Amino acid sequence: MKMQRKSLVIATSLALATFSYNGFAGTASSGDVALSITLTGACSIDVASVDLVKTYTLGAADLSNQAMGSVSINCTSGQTYYWGINGGTHYATGNRYMQLDASNEFIYSIELTGDVAVGDKGIAAIDGSYTDTTTTQLYVSPGDGTGAAQVTNLLFDAAINGATVAGTYTDTVQFVVAW
Repeated sequence: MKMQRKSLVIATSLALATFSYNGFAGTASSGDVALSITLTGACSIDVASVDLVKTYTLGAADLSNQAMGSVSINCTSGQTYYWGINGGTHYATGNRYMQLDASNEFIYSIELTGDVAVGDKGIAAIDGSYTDTTTTQLYVSPGDGTGAAQVTNLLFDAAINGATVAGTYTDTVQFVVAW
């Protein structure tokens, strides 16, 4: 009885093997498709921690090296970038001004450590508002992206003369990153 089962299994297997279906009888055709993908770098700038809403006594003649927060740049790994700060709303004659009104203002700068003033010279005045290319002190900060935020601390620097009157002085600057 064991012998008959083996024969039946072998016979069934052979029968199934001889009946095969070829659904692709005839000729075949093919075509090539060219695939292309362009990957570009990207950068973002975060200035949420930059803050200069402070109160100082008018008699303080020197407001140098006042911490004002940090700028954070995040670029794709390996992406070369430059960042800077435009001249501000009250920019004139190569200087940024904090202004109370047309008669009351003072010159200030935004700096990195080591008295390096930050501008946008060297990036062809990205936004067009800050075009003084003769002021060699204004620095544009270069970098290479790492894929993670790169943080730079900023300092406010101003010498307030004795003729300045009390009040709220303002300016608005734009931080720019180019890649």
